[in-house]
Amino acid sequence: MTLDPQTLIVVLAIAGVLQFIGLLGQHLNNKTENGPGWWAAGTAFTAVGYIFSPFHGSATPFQLFATFANNLFVVIGAILIYIGVQRFFGRRENRVRLLLVLGFSTLFLIYFTYVYDDINARRITLSTFILFFSFLIAHALLHGVPVEYKSAARFVAIFFIANGFSFILRAAVPLFHLTENGLPNEIAYKNFTALVILMLSSLWTFGLINLVSQHLIIQSHQSNAYIENILNYANAPIIVWNPQFLVTRFNHAFENLTGRSEAEMLGQSLEVLFPPSQAATSMNLIRETLKGMRWESVEIIIQHLDGSLRNVLWNSATLLAPDGNSTLATIAHGQDITARMQAESALRESEEKYRTLFRDSTEAHLIIVDGVIVDCNRATELLVQADRSWVIGKAPHELSPSTQPDGKSSLESAREKIELAIQIGSLRFEWIHQRADGVDFFADVAITSITLEGKPALFITWSDISARKLAEEALRASQLFLSDLIDNSGSVIYVKNLAGAYELVNKQWEITTYISREKALGHTDIELFPGETGQKFRQADLAVMENDVTREFEEIFPHADGPQYFLSVKFPLRDKNQLVRGLCGISHDITEMKLLQDKLKQQAITDSLTDVSNRRHFIELAQLELKRANRRGHPLAISLIDIDLFKSINDTYGHAGGDQALILLTRIFKKNIREIDVFARFGGDEFALLMPETNQQQAYEVLERVSRQLNETPLNLPGAPVTLSLSAGISALTNPQDTLDTLLEHADHALYTAKNNGRGLIETWQ
Repeated sequence: MTLDPQTLIVVLAIAGVLQFIGLLGQHLNNKTENGPGWWAAGTAFTAVGYIFSPFHGSATPFQLFATFANNLFVVIGAILIYIGVQRFFGRRENRVRLLLVLGFSTLFLIYFTYVYDDINARRITLSTFILFFSFLIAHALLHGVPVEYKSAARFVAIFFIANGFSFILRAAVPLFHLTENGLPNEIAYKNFTALVILMLSSLWTFGLINLVSQHLIIQSHQSNAYIENILNYANAPIIVWNPQFLVTRFNHAFENLTGRSEAEMLGQSLEVLFPPSQAATSMNLIRETLKGMRWESVEIIIQHLDGSLRNVLWNSATLLAPDGNSTLATIAHGQDITARMQAESALRESEEKYRTLFRDSTEAHLIIVDGVIVDCNRATELLVQADRSWVIGKAPHELSPSTQPDGKSSLESAREKIELAIQIGSLRFEWIHQRADGVDFFADVAITSITLEGKPALFITWSDISARKLAEEALRASQLFLSDLIDNSGSVIYVKNLAGAYELVNKQWEITTYISREKALGHTDIELFPGETGQKFRQADLAVMENDVTREFEEIFPHADGPQYFLSVKFPLRDKNQLVRGLCGISHDITEMKLLQDKLKQQAITDSLTDVSNRRHFIELAQLELKRANRRGHPLAISLIDIDLFKSINDTYGHAGGDQALILLTRIFKKNIREIDVFARFGGDEFALLMPETNQQQAYEVLERVSRQLNETPLNLPGAPVTLSLSAGISALTNPQDTLDTLLEHADHALYTAKNNGRGLIETWQ
């Protein structure tokens, strides 16, 4: 049988419809997944495009429309599949870019269909756009995908790329005018490429379905972990059994209830839990759960290992397989009501004994006769924060707000509950009650029908469960609260995986880095902060994750207006197996503190007027240089300098004039000394100069040059310019035993000599 291209096109269309049905079914079964619906729409458009293919041509308007629609629907199908991949991984597509591409492709297809009918140009245009979107889809599947999805996503990406190249091959081969004697003829080529496209589209459709299945498996694992936590930490006894009624799991509360350990019970029949006289009845109740029956407060007696019996009120649920028919397991949780049952039994046996238990019970109790409260115990008084006189004589609705959460009036609802309790013997429910101070609270209420002094009555046990309700509400709001807390924190908060890619950043991180959350997620520091900054961040992260420790770092973030300093605390994050899966960092901006520290440090070592070292800093540096000079045998010179007649300048021109003289002297010295030299103000007009690796003669030449420039630079003061001069004394290191005090003393003697000899002189210590 010869397979012609038109038949293969029909096969492609049918395959596209089947793929659409498969993806649509996946979407309808898992409506919470964002993505399969778009994939189904994409395959639907592609299938419609193939349906138009047999009507190609240019002889009639309909054939032209079919040609245009075939090409355009295939392009739209690729766009929808790309959108579905983006949204499946929680990303948003660039709508403007997609609309531009769709617009350009539409214009090209219109041109090569209606204006310039060129089948080869039309094929190349369509194939180019399909290849472009194949690469876009592959990039979305490979870039920033969680590691759990890597394998499934890589499978789909490979076949999308191959699909794109198959379209290019389909478009390019006819350009070579193939014949039957050389390469395959055009009909054979069309058949071959159509089969390739059919095979590849089926493979990537399978891959997309597999990707959703992989996601559901991961969610299932997370749900299992959540159930494990419920089982481990619940206060109520919980047990799970399989369809063969063998115990598969129970929690610590159940161990306490039965006295049996988990190792003793796993794989055992449920029958061992019941007293022999009631085992058959209890097992019949359990068998009903396989028929889909759900227990709502069913009482079954459990026998403790020590032989004592426990009255337990059970609720159950049947866990079904994904097909919705076969049973996987049954889970039940109970409430030990032994104490309550014993109290009720004692009350029925003896009114006197009942009174004793009633009064002394730690649970709040009420007695209702003819719809009115006739008695209550001390626990009830504590519950409503009022004495018994406030309670006795009231109907239940009078201890309640006017309406209940379901919108019904408390009066109407209370009557319904009481009538039902009388009919069935007992009833348990939640209710909104009200204390004497008018404050509402949630209560757990249990009503039991009894006979008191020969008359029908109701025995009520009630307890405040407001804290539990608040806790449940808090749990529901915890994720949102935590998200808001992190996002609105003044600190920079972020989470990275083992590869260093960001999984979470808060608003403060965006503000600090000037990088949007969308651009940051899935990228590493080395990608976001090229150069030394990203490398340092990564090294700090590795120190935390590889050593599994919490570490504190001082990190610098470069900014155009200056570096920003952060104190960062980083700690490892673990998965359910307690293996390190990444880290969390919390960084506090300490830039102002660092700048203040630098400023205080500078102020501590600098003279505020002249901005040169002060005496203390000079002494510290001189001590170090003296040790270095002695160790290496280098020369060292120290000079003490005074401005001549400085007091007269102060007296004549005031302190402002004196300050100008000091600043002028400082400026000239800075021009004539080296970076390794230390010039300092000791106080008043007294200065010191430390010159490492300088002998006495070299120091003399420096000071002589400074003195000459000072004489040649008049100081402009009110009235007339003033010419300054200096006197200086120089000492040099000649003996390794000389201390800094010795050198300063020698320089001071030389300065004294210079002043006595007429000022404006430079003297050396001999």
